[in-house]
Amino acid sequence: MFKPSEKKKRKVPKKVLSEVQLQKQAEKRRKAIEREISASIKSKCEQYMFCHVSRRIFDEFPETEIRTRMLFAERNIHEQLICDEDRPDMQVLWYRKCIEAVEADGAVDKREYFVSFETRSP
Repeated sequence: MFKPSEKKKRKVPKKVLSEVQLQKQAEKRRKAIEREISASIKSKCEQYMFCHVSRRIFDEFPETEIRTRMLFAERNIHEQLICDEDRPDMQVLWYRKCIEAVEADGAVDKREYFVSFETRSP
């Protein structure tokens, strides 16, 4: 039984409700990705950089390998230092992991890709 002061809740059709829920979920996902993008630029930029070093550099300068590995380990980013065993050149390649939000069919997905920066030894 309903008291006169109580109002009946209007029923929203399931199809409309699910569309509204999907829009809200997409917006939440977009905001989460935007926060991650902001953090990758401002506070966590180091965690998004990867260093690829030619084995020839470390062979030529052994103390550099030890110091570099220690530095990466101290900063807790040791997995971001990659020694390229097969490259014949003496190159250090820096890659930055980039993130962007991509909308497709009403859904928001995160796209990750790498951008490279090169430094060459003379």
